[in-house]
Amino acid sequence: NMFNEFNIDNLNNLLEKLKPIGIKDYSFIEIAELLIQYYNKQENLINTSIKELHYYLYQLYKNETNNLTKINALAPIISQKKQVKNAKEVYFGKSYDCTLTEQLYSFDKSKILPSPKYYDLEKEDLKSVKEYFKWLGVAELPRYSLKKITTDKQNDYVKLVIQNLTYPFSQSGRYSGMNFETYSLFMEWIPYDKDINLKVVEYDDIEKILTSADIQSIFEWIKQDKKLKEILELDLSLIHISEPTRQRQP
Repeated sequence: NMFNEFNIDNLNNLLEKLKPIGIKDYSFIEIAELLIQYYNKQENLINTSIKELHYYLYQLYKNETNNLTKINALAPIISQKKQVKNAKEVYFGKSYDCTLTEQLYSFDKSKILPSPKYYDLEKEDLKSVKEYFKWLGVAELPRYSLKKITTDKQNDYVKLVIQNLTYPFSQSGRYSGMNFETYSLFMEWIPYDKDINLKVVEYDDIEKILTSADIQSIFEWIKQDKKLKEILELDLSLIHISEPTRQRQP
């Protein structure tokens, strides 16, 4: 057991043990990442080991009063379905006052973080425990990422995105100031030999959310998620028309 070996309850002894590997001054972030890496290297990582990691790491975390930078290491987490995931794949549920998110992912409980009791942290302050898991990367609402697509105007998805822009539509970038009253006029203007670069916002399991969640949950999500509301109100499928990369066919 690493904690018994390093006598984790005594930070001075722990620091002495870590000196040979280059940690000379106490750095909570460095120690935290070292502990996480130690557990991630274990073969067949079992749930009791992960619970142990979070119990002891939280004891160190709650003594840190300064604003902590986000940790880079991917901390192993046990989900409600008792599956091992990393913290950046998991969401808070109703045990952390995030009932909406648990409803949105009702089709996959492996995305939801168990209650503090599962980690033997039920006697700790709930707000502090939630901040701890948030620091590790657990999220309150569905995560999103930007997906980059380079294609041409014949692509069905491109047609759908352009069709759903709010018209009249104003171009930006190289063609800033050009206005198009309708979808047809915009499509006619785009030459077939131009690349179209799209940056599309993609939410985690968005298709399953839309097919499984009730309409009230969807509206509540829009209400709570400022970014999602902005995407729906503005044209955030960012379109950029580049220089020709293909020769015009005869």
